[in-house]
Amino acid sequence: MNIRIRYENQVTTIDIPEEDFTLMIQLDYEKQLAEADDPSTVSRRSPQEIMDERFNKPDYNNWHKHNRHWDDNAVPSSIYGTKQYISAEPEEDGERHHFTMDEFPDLAALEKQRTEEEDQELRAWIRKKLKPDYAEMLISIHMDGMSVTAYADEIGETRTAVSHRLQRAEKKLKEILPKRPV
Repeated sequence: MNIRIRYENQVTTIDIPEEDFTLMIQLDYEKQLAEADDPSTVSRRSPQEIMDERFNKPDYNNWHKHNRHWDDNAVPSSIYGTKQYISAEPEEDGERHHFTMDEFPDLAALEKQRTEEEDQELRAWIRKKLKPDYAEMLISIHMDGMSVTAYADEIGETRTAVSHRLQRAEKKLKEILPKRPV
């Protein structure tokens, strides 16, 4: 028996022996019976109907939802994929250029690098504006995600003492930060 499986906008047909579907058909039938108000209206479905409902239709709908604004002959005007499009002009031989993943920058790596640079700048700014013990405490707890207890254990102080010092450091930082217009 041939079964059509949809992936994105492609359809693949595979040949599977009919006896391999008996369990799937039986389980589907039992599920329909359990959910039906009137069991006499329930009938066994073909393997293709089950595949379409469970896999093909939801997969295609998700793909279509994501790609419905994309035209095969258009490219996004931004590398971030905004919905403003520029037509891809045919090349000299009349063919349209088919883009590959190698032609696009690695945005995740660029974003990570930018985030790391901003993180380092912020750490340097905090160290410049606050006393060293306040700065290191704020950086460790708020930026590195260390718990107050773990930080207290690391520097050999009580949790309460570190908690109070953290509150003072946060207050000092708020005083230094520029005020936002209301």
